[in-house]
Amino acid sequence: MERSPHTFRCVVVAPSGKLLDCRASSAIFPAHDGQVGILANHMPMFCLLGLGIMQIRAQCDGGTEGLVYLLVDGGFAVVCQNLLKVVSYDVVAPTVIGKRVADQCLAALDKRLASAALDQPERQHLAKKVTLIKELLRICDLEH
Repeated sequence: MERSPHTFRCVVVAPSGKLLDCRASSAIFPAHDGQVGILANHMPMFCLLGLGIMQIRAQCDGGTEGLVYLLVDGGFAVVCQNLLKVVSYDVVAPTVIGKRVADQCLAALDKRLASAALDQPERQHLAKKVTLIKELLRICDLEH
């Protein structure tokens, strides 16, 4: 893929392995203290990730752009020398896993939410994750 001076390399890694490695013109991800936007030639930075939807404007073959959406839950992001590397504890990529697996993930989260053993912060975190996965499925046109 041809390098443009207005793009950077974007890599997303989860416990299951590398999920994305592409050129991008922009990326927005959830830091622990709010959304962070990245463009080419961004200053070096390191930050903790929160729970939220990451949006990448990826460069496709032929010079066209496409939006990629992922749910990231914790981890960290590093930006340096036109490279954004996101390493997350959990990533949900609906266009990769498909609707059936996303539905199984939602069912497992609903089952965990029904547990009486959860403390309030964990219950709120899981409830937010369920809401965000449903929103992600809607954005990716895979909703119920």
